Amino acid sequence: MAVQGIDDKSIIQICVIVDDVEKYMKKYSEVFGLPMPTEYHITAGHDETEAKYYGEPTEAKAKITSFYFGKVQFELLEPLGGPSVWQDFLDQNGPGVHHIAFKVNGSNEVAASFEASGFPVSQQGLFTGLPRGMYTYLNTDNALGTTVELLEWLDKDKTS
Repeated sequence: MAVQGIDDKSIIQICVIVDDVEKYMKKYSEVFGLPMPTEYHITAGHDETEAKYYGEPTEAKAKITSFYFGKVQFELLEPLGGPSVWQDFLDQNGPGVHHIAFKVNGSNEVAASFEASGFPVSQQGLFTGLPRGMYTYLNTDNALGTTVELLEWLDKDKTS
């Protein structure tokens, strides 16, 4: 049975976990002739993100930057401490593609549909700034070869 809640089957993001964001953003810029990102973002801790790693609160932080390939955001993410699926991936695999993301409404309901199909939530939290939203990683690696991420914007007027 297909999971419910991913109405638009368009992938909106691909994320590569790296051990040095600055090194990789320079290399991607050089190889693909893309403008070098002018900055990166460091995520907040649990007080702001309410992040949970396998159901337990975590101080997981990351350094993030991105490029666009057409309409797909290409994210580079460097784990900065705290238990996280990001650090797990880097420790087990080294740098590489960690997840593909889909835009959803009602993250918890969509995640429940995945869980009913045998894919529980591995990490979930809020992202802050503008727009604000929620990210949810699903434990789909063994079945799909990558993690599926659900992205929900809470500031509906900031997502056009």
